[in-house]
Amino acid sequence: MDRRVLIVIVVVVLVVVLAVAFPYFANAYTRSSALSRCAELEAQLATLRTQGGDANTANQLQIQLEQCYGRAKDAGATLDLGAVLVRDCATAARQMQLEFTHYRSTEYSDSLKRNNTRSTILRLCEDAAACFNRSVERAESSGALREIKQIVVSAIADTIARRQCYQNDEPGCGRFALSEDHGNDKAAQETARCVQPLERVVESINAKIARLDAAAAATQTTTAALTAGPGVFLA
Repeated sequence: MDRRVLIVIVVVVLVVVLAVAFPYFANAYTRSSALSRCAELEAQLATLRTQGGDANTANQLQIQLEQCYGRAKDAGATLDLGAVLVRDCATAARQMQLEFTHYRSTEYSDSLKRNNTRSTILRLCEDAAACFNRSVERAESSGALREIKQIVVSAIADTIARRQCYQNDEPGCGRFALSEDHGNDKAAQETARCVQPLERVVESINAKIARLDAAAAATQTTTAALTAGPGVFLA
């Protein structure tokens, strides 16, 4: 074979290989870069949650995080958006409990700190409920939804315990004279801003799981019928 012809063949083969491989490596790089950026945004959001940062800033970071994971998924990352977004919600839920511990350990005489801490807990409740709802909307599988539900149910148990603490005037949950709301009022606020919103999230999760499971069952039935052949439709 002529040397020049051989060189041409080698060059053509290399061009074809590069043409096939380039999209794969480009996607791998995009995916890796996106996931690294997502991890940075998650860390920023977690820090903001634990430091009681501005709610608007948190919302902006949540939007950026969702877009980031969307890009990673478009580049081939295997993930359920709801399952990754709920990690931020879990951070907010944990922070509520830390704030509650701080509230109970604060002297009754320091009513300003106690009232501010309880306001933070109620705000975190609302933030967490909104975060959970966003995760439910973005979830694509029953498995991811069940993971989200487990975290929400745990958060509900915590908020019910806080409500009982207020209602029963347990240590650290009472008040000094009229420096704070009455225990029944605090319990009512906990119900309205924490318990009920989170319970509605569970209702949304159950409804979406039922829809996804019904759709999956219908698909399995159709697939089984098609696999069995036309005779199944005549039975």
